[in-house]
Amino acid sequence: METADLPDNTLILDSLIHSVLVINQEFIICYANHAALQLLAQSRRKLFETPFSALFSYSSFDEQLMRETLANGQSFTDNEVILVINNQSHTMSLSAQPISEQHILLELAPMDSQRRLSQEQIQQAQQMAARELVRGLAHEIKKSTRWITRGGSIISKIIT
Repeated sequence: METADLPDNTLILDSLIHSVLVINQEFIICYANHAALQLLAQSRRKLFETPFSALFSYSSFDEQLMRETLANGQSFTDNEVILVINNQSHTMSLSAQPISEQHILLELAPMDSQRRLSQEQIQQAQQMAARELVRGLAHEIKKSTRWITRGGSIISKIIT
């Protein structure tokens, strides 16, 4: 298959379920796919030439560290980033990589379902451990009760 047979790059990017943004070296938005438009609740026209940091009322990632990493030509990834967009909190995985000297590709993937699943697994494991602990404790109490009963019967035989 030749590249001439492929659809336009923007059509491919707009078909992705993860949010994709292209920003310049000053972190100004140059492009946003459909998923990013939905996540950010903005139109392309409003997003175009908007500073990336202005999109969030709060973000937990270190923008300065991301700038320094990208300036060195390296990719940057931060998992479990909290972004507050329109007073709604989103836990995301943020990946950034230079795609040219002037542009950076940002990918935002939701982590809520993965985090919820891992929390449920942890909770399940804790419940099983607690159940085993209670079961073991009940066994030890029962064993101790038998010894006390036996000791009491021995003492009563000695007294009588």
